[in-house]
Amino acid sequence: MLALPANFPQDLYIRFGGEYVHQVSPYGPVWELIAQIPMRLGILDIAGGVIAMKVIALISYIGMAGLVGWYARQDRQDQTGVSSLTAMTFFALNPLVLLEAIGNGHNDMVMLGFMTLGLVLGQRDKWAWAALALSLATLIKVTGLILMPLFGVAVLVAAPNWRTRILRGLGIVAIFFLTSVIAYRLTGPFPAVFAGAKHATFGRWGYAPTHTILIIAQAVSPNGIVTASVLAKATRAIFILYFAYLLLRLMQGKVTLAQAGFLAYFSQLMLGTTFRIWYPLWLIPFAALSLDSRTFWRTVLFGITAELSILMYLLVWRWKLDTWDWGVHGPLKEYWHFWIIMTTITVPWVFGIPLIGPILQKWKDPERFSNSLWI
Repeated sequence: MLALPANFPQDLYIRFGGEYVHQVSPYGPVWELIAQIPMRLGILDIAGGVIAMKVIALISYIGMAGLVGWYARQDRQDQTGVSSLTAMTFFALNPLVLLEAIGNGHNDMVMLGFMTLGLVLGQRDKWAWAALALSLATLIKVTGLILMPLFGVAVLVAAPNWRTRILRGLGIVAIFFLTSVIAYRLTGPFPAVFAGAKHATFGRWGYAPTHTILIIAQAVSPNGIVTASVLAKATRAIFILYFAYLLLRLMQGKVTLAQAGFLAYFSQLMLGTTFRIWYPLWLIPFAALSLDSRTFWRTVLFGITAELSILMYLLVWRWKLDTWDWGVHGPLKEYWHFWIIMTTITVPWVFGIPLIGPILQKWKDPERFSNSLWI
């Protein structure tokens, strides 16, 4: 949480550090504590360590599959016709989950496991345990924080009277605060221990629509008014406004917590300043717990376009565009650089297909979507 991996060049693990070699941990203290488990068990070699990280992801995967299936069996079949097998299969056999959560062992799987546990416990009116599970999710990766206000509103709306609302609201705040303080104190001194999470939230750019706009604006007008700071504030303001709208819809009972969570994370993917191919994993627990045509297609399409972007970034430029005569010596030669060209080509379809695709489907076949919970 405090030291740069680059400070230990003799450590062979550094070759796996990627973009984080020169950054402190962008993750929360709960993940850092979980990640110590293999080391505390004596697994110090690289092969064993990599397998151990995948085992942690696998345990989360198995637990989350069970939670999704149990939730669907208890609550979904009578309401929408989605069986427990359908919901669990949508999660457990999803190619994005198998490739990124299990194959690549991303810790998002652990975060999502706690988030799913929190959603299931909240649905069963065990709000205190749900608050603890969601707090742990947030302390694995700061992305989990988006769900906490939605969960708080859902709990308050479900309370029978104002006295209960006040007590439960204070209880949720207390659980989150105490859990955070204890976890962060175990991993370093305040306030330095927050540096990595702060940078991960506000300081990262790349592969996202917002980043594409910035690249194009700076290429066309290097001294223009569109700066990273201005653009980040603008997209953040749009997200906050939309998030407030979701909170209102949740208070009115127009959407469920799972539906609001799906829309919140989908909008974060669209409006964030950074994107990685495994980020669509964030949609899967909410989609599985509120499965309909729209959540299904947006999640599946996002997973496909995100994975295929690897081919664009890693292969297309190296095979052809890097030395393409029309580009190198043509009318766009001034802008013929990897980031400008590949981001401009790849990002629109990575994000555009999952955004526009379901809208076109509804326009083409409105009856298929007539019973959607989203209308």
